Amino acid sequence: MNQNDTDRRWAYGVKGTVGLIKPTYRPGSLEETIRYLPEGVGVIPMHAGVRQGSTSEFKKILSPVLERIEELAELEVDAIYVEGAPPSMILGYQKAEELSLELTEKYEIPVAFAPQALTNALKFLNINNLVGITYTPEEQNQVFTKYLSDAGFNVLAMNGIQSAFEHADRITPEQVYEFSLEALSVHKKCDGIYLFGGAWRVMPAILRLEKDLGIPVVGGIQASIWYIMRLLGCSVRVPNAGRLLD
Repeated sequence: MNQNDTDRRWAYGVKGTVGLIKPTYRPGSLEETIRYLPEGVGVIPMHAGVRQGSTSEFKKILSPVLERIEELAELEVDAIYVEGAPPSMILGYQKAEELSLELTEKYEIPVAFAPQALTNALKFLNINNLVGITYTPEEQNQVFTKYLSDAGFNVLAMNGIQSAFEHADRITPEQVYEFSLEALSVHKKCDGIYLFGGAWRVMPAILRLEKDLGIPVVGGIQASIWYIMRLLGCSVRVPNAGRLLD
């Protein structure tokens, strides 16, 4: 990141500007991300246009994502972060890592995908045996399980709360909390929980689960905030936002 005020493209963004590619047009997660990022971090959002959340749609979304990445690089942002686990997870762990490196070298700025934030957050919190909670169908849960297994984690379970993709934002923190408790009741060796995705608002559930279970919990948006700050070289302490950020 260029620290020289006269060289920065925008007056705002003294701590860096991130190009943030959102998978859907769904409101909520963008607002939450910006709210938790430190003052002085600029955000230029773009959208990939996911609407149905089907596996076939996710397989086709990489092309528009690459177009958005190129456009953001031309805008001279300091880092590019692609939210949404499924598109890059469908590629597989190794190919997704290689693509991130290839794009970073091509544009000479960090280009990262959401699953990289997740795997780094899990390692940071020393989570090895995890239970995942999602709002996606079993077909996609199996993809996520393989990705995380290939990344070196022991996935004890990847359980989905039944919900239509377009209604995932209606799942309440209380539902997430209760569903997580039930999932962990049969996995005593679990040392961490992963709450998939950005559609739902899970910060209250994260705080409550960590307090009651005594193990770390990683949410999708929470991991994104943490990783964006690392990409920009910012402080990663955010009070009342779970162990990962506090």
